[in-house]
Amino acid sequence: VKEQNIFGLDSSALNLYFARKFFAPKNTLLICMDVETALPFNDLYLDMISATDAFHYLNRKSLFIGEASRVLKKSGLAVFIHTASRQITPFTKMVGIPYLQLSRLLRKNGFQGLSFFSNESLWSKLNQSGSLNLLENDSKIMLNSTFSYSVFAGKHKLPPKAILSEKDYSKLKKEE
Repeated sequence: VKEQNIFGLDSSALNLYFARKFFAPKNTLLICMDVETALPFNDLYLDMISATDAFHYLNRKSLFIGEASRVLKKSGLAVFIHTASRQITPFTKMVGIPYLQLSRLLRKNGFQGLSFFSNESLWSKLNQSGSLNLLENDSKIMLNSTFSYSVFAGKHKLPPKAILSEKDYSKLKKEE
């Protein structure tokens, strides 16, 4: 992905400040906004939307999923990493969503390829091999019992694998 094609959205100016200072390449456009209104992109504009440790903070999850579907290209991918699975959590502003409910919501909004992993399984698989088979899911038992999960949602079918670069795989192994 070219740097000039990466956008960062957050309702917190402080989060965007830290993103700019420590993470975002200088050409990344950072936008301070409420993503529970509408996404500031044309229809079929983006290749991917990634929300890390964020989806469970949205009150209007169905609106966000609808907007994601609108702005993603036909081959687009939505990735929600670390999504709380319980509707009631010990954290006051976090409202989780069970994976089956999110699955129905994604399908209702045109996402056809879905792959769910418990966070424990996701990191274990990535750490062991550096890749994920996106054509499989964790078991329903595992997904129902986990506190959080991750989902890969394709507008059409998913690519068969998500593969970490050697650089990213090395970083992950160092943090083990």
